[in-house]
Amino acid sequence: MKTYGLYMLAALAGGVALPASAAAVFSRPVMVTFHISYFAPDTFIPGNPVIPANFQGSFLGGRASFSADTLSPLPPNIDIANLGTGQSYFTSSISKDPGLLFISFSGNAAGYTAYAFPQGTPLPPEISPSPPEIRIGALDYSTPSPPQIRVAGNIVAFDDPEVVGAWDVVLSAVPEPATWAMMLVGFGGLGVALRSRRRTATVQS
Repeated sequence: MKTYGLYMLAALAGGVALPASAAAVFSRPVMVTFHISYFAPDTFIPGNPVIPANFQGSFLGGRASFSADTLSPLPPNIDIANLGTGQSYFTSSISKDPGLLFISFSGNAAGYTAYAFPQGTPLPPEISPSPPEIRIGALDYSTPSPPQIRVAGNIVAFDDPEVVGAWDVVLSAVPEPATWAMMLVGFGGLGVALRSRRRTATVQS
């Protein structure tokens, strides 16, 4: 009888589904995590801890903007204000899957225009009119659990290009409500089975 009950719970868990309208609203939620840090030039080089005079007591500010190759809703823009040397900022948000995601950052560091560049990119000799769009990527939904995507790089200040900070973005899938429902039913079934086993053991003793 217990085995039959467990089969029924498993069937119930497998059959849990949301209405089509609800599934459309919450389809493919993703989490976008953004981290940025600010450090004055040369402070990270061993043996050269002196902060250049024009960066002493300075701040980094600006905006990280997202774009995509579709008209899907985008993660919200991220505004950074008064990030002091040696400080970091971290934030995350959940939105619909935007497809192929890009990010750009334009700001100001110690009075100098600052852009974000991907890791390993040679520093440009001069400033461009707008920051580069950096490809983050798209989650691979051909697998049940899409692997997360992480892209990192530097914050570069101009005119003479200097690396003054670092950034990274992590894109990861969030379990859909139907998945959470199946997990909850599964945990509930496990609890029922454990209680039934305890009652049987008490009766036999």
